[in-house]
Amino acid sequence: MSNHLAAMAVKRFLLCAFFMFIECVVFAQQGYYFVNFKDKDLSVLPQYRFTKRSINRRAKQNINFHYSDYPVSEKYINSISSVLGAEFIYASKWLNGVLIKANKALLPDILAKDFVSDIDFVGDVAPKHEAKIAMFKLNSTKDLQYNASLAQMQSMGADKMHEWGWNGKGVYIAVFDGGFEYADKSSALTSLFQEKRIKFTYNIVNNTTNVFVSSEHGTNVLSCMAAYKPDKLIGTAYGADFALFVSEDAENEKLVEEYNWLRAAEMADSLGVDIISSSLGYNTFDNPSENHLLSELDGHTTIITKAAQMAARKGIVVVNSAGNNYSDVNWRNIVFPCDADSILAVGSVDMYGVKAEFSAVGPTSDKRIKPDVVVLGKDVLVNHAENYFKTSGTSFSAPLVSGLVAGIWQMDSLLTNIQLIKYVKQSSSLYCKPNYHLGHGIPNFVIAQQLIKNRKERACNLNSIEYFVYPNPVADWLQIDKEYVNLELGLDYQLLDATGLELLKGNIDSDMILNPKLDLSGLKGGVYFLKFGKKICKVMKM
Repeated sequence: MSNHLAAMAVKRFLLCAFFMFIECVVFAQQGYYFVNFKDKDLSVLPQYRFTKRSINRRAKQNINFHYSDYPVSEKYINSISSVLGAEFIYASKWLNGVLIKANKALLPDILAKDFVSDIDFVGDVAPKHEAKIAMFKLNSTKDLQYNASLAQMQSMGADKMHEWGWNGKGVYIAVFDGGFEYADKSSALTSLFQEKRIKFTYNIVNNTTNVFVSSEHGTNVLSCMAAYKPDKLIGTAYGADFALFVSEDAENEKLVEEYNWLRAAEMADSLGVDIISSSLGYNTFDNPSENHLLSELDGHTTIITKAAQMAARKGIVVVNSAGNNYSDVNWRNIVFPCDADSILAVGSVDMYGVKAEFSAVGPTSDKRIKPDVVVLGKDVLVNHAENYFKTSGTSFSAPLVSGLVAGIWQMDSLLTNIQLIKYVKQSSSLYCKPNYHLGHGIPNFVIAQQLIKNRKERACNLNSIEYFVYPNPVADWLQIDKEYVNLELGLDYQLLDATGLELLKGNIDSDMILNPKLDLSGLKGGVYFLKFGKKICKVMKM
């Protein structure tokens, strides 16, 4: 090869390498950005963007349309979308702006537009992954009887709720998750599809209506509420209507997923849903620069918390799982959006009413009680396709409570969302003495029904030990809060029936001080009295 040809070859190589370098730099600078707008076009009336059901939900609760309900200006959206290289993802009326995917170099031109107030960096664009085909769990379905799911019903009085005719019928629940794989083929959810109670589906991650992909997690969650398979599994709200949203990217953990949650909440509001059941939560991400701080658990800082708070202002009951991160010494607290003050953050207990080892705790950074309530979240029976198996996590506590809320709202549709949340807390076992591990305790439909029927506030006598045994009503094991009962070695205890007949007698020993609980599983349903020394409390046995 001549020197001239060799030189030309080197130049071509360097030129190609240069453009490859530039391409890599450009790709590396691609990110998600939220463009905030200065104003809205108030000539477009918001009610035309809402279903009749959504309008009726607001009217019932005396909630007026607000500036946040006006749509984002189509003119502004079109202007941003026309920027070469900027990809419009979706708009948010609550935040008044748009989420885009763009090169950082485009931002000055976008910011120069007179209607743009500022631009927030959300996060880098995650690399695409090939779709994975999830495998069925190999759990055996043999010998599973109805009583396998009875504990998760009885622990909240949901069995009584069903017995009295309340199964969530007519209540509309939106479920936010990472995918509902095989939900359309799951045997326990057959009636949900046959009766056409799946009213809406949307996959925000893939921008499609197909939500029956990506992950079985959402299917497990949905079965806690919607399942109806006698002798196998019955959910807490098996008569309700559902909207299914995929807002979680099952392959990545990115801050942009909080904006996806926001998008789902806005859509759910417009559809007229009554309840948002979310088994999602965020605190840390794949890119550590996107991580949140504990100080941000203040109820008004993060995007997802603002979205949850806004949904509550629209009359929706938001129920969110507290998180499974208690073993993380750097972040044992609840995850976002559980710091929002007008929602139900739900933690987990085991079948004995003891906090599950994974369940995240409070308080918020401004020292508010969280979680709000706790229910069974360890060894919860769920369904996926033809498989029935037990699994654990606050992801499964939240839908159980969502179903309870649906039954209560079906029973009394005149309640506002704030009143309903209040009655759920007041029905709970630790309402009069909440703490940062169990919140207000385990809610109970029977107590809530009595309070609501009489429109009565629950009174607290903090000198009574009645508030320090839980769950109450109890199905089997009664847990005693030793911090408040003041258990001492040798202290006498007795269990009496309603006539005063002594059924159980003993002394506090070292084992009971370490694990203070009593097995009442052998008792018939009714009223009993438990005495510790000179103190006495009433116990309801289911």
